Amino acid sequence: MLNFISCTWDRFLFVRIDIKQYAFLRIGIGFLITLYLINLLPYYSVHYSFNAWLSPMGDLDLYHSGSWSILFWLQSQTQSWYFLYSAIACSMLYTLGAATKISGCCTLIALISLWNKNPLLLDGDDAILRVMLFFLLFSPSGRVLSIDAFFRLQTRHSPVWPLRMMQIQFAFVYFVSGWVKFHSPEWLDGSVLQTVLIHPEYSRFNLSAWMSYEWLVKLLGVISGLIMWWELLFPLLCLQRHARFICVIFGIIFHLGLLLMMNLREFSIIMLVLYMVFIPNRYFCSNRSSSSQN
Repeated sequence: MLNFISCTWDRFLFVRIDIKQYAFLRIGIGFLITLYLINLLPYYSVHYSFNAWLSPMGDLDLYHSGSWSILFWLQSQTQSWYFLYSAIACSMLYTLGAATKISGCCTLIALISLWNKNPLLLDGDDAILRVMLFFLLFSPSGRVLSIDAFFRLQTRHSPVWPLRMMQIQFAFVYFVSGWVKFHSPEWLDGSVLQTVLIHPEYSRFNLSAWMSYEWLVKLLGVISGLIMWWELLFPLLCLQRHARFICVIFGIIFHLGLLLMMNLREFSIIMLVLYMVFIPNRYFCSNRSSSSQN
């Protein structure tokens, strides 16, 4: 029995997989972080720079209790802007796989610094990019499909455990989201989608007139229930191969729907890219027979 548990644990965390999956994740996550940082440019002076409205030396120190940020140390507006430009450069280098470990670590430090500078403005988009980047830094993602690969011997296979950590984190995000929904009256009575889809801030279209159709209201209620249970059960569904396939397909449809119907910044795009962690590794191999499934 102990031998079975040991073998199962070893296979779960330490079986070797083709590192192209890590490389594609690096490219996807690095590109999204670069896009995210570039999108901060119009708002940077007001919210994050040396003269931003929320200052660690001001009346809102309670938001910085126990936190750390390079931006706390900067002494001028010019230095603040150099920080952002350096962060964008590091994220671009990481995407291209140039000095991957160093540029990736610098990008992570930049994301943490921005989060701690003004946590009132940031949400799940920022958090999941930061956490997934952290786990990916433990993988040899720069050994293929990168600038680094031209200057060093390429490694073809690597242990699967960084990918497992990303999968577990991904599933945990959905579980917590589902758990919270089961404590929301609007989700429990099925009215939340009706409210969101007519909200001028979140909805891409004015759907107020459509809510007069009883069949649509009932359908949105059913969809709300499916979303709640899908999120809550996501970790369990991912344990079985066929259930995981259905779960992932549902998730892709869900986030495509959010992308089409709602204004949620880059959240849906981020989640769609991160579904790459659930693609079986054999699809990233030149010789599929040589790789195990994950």
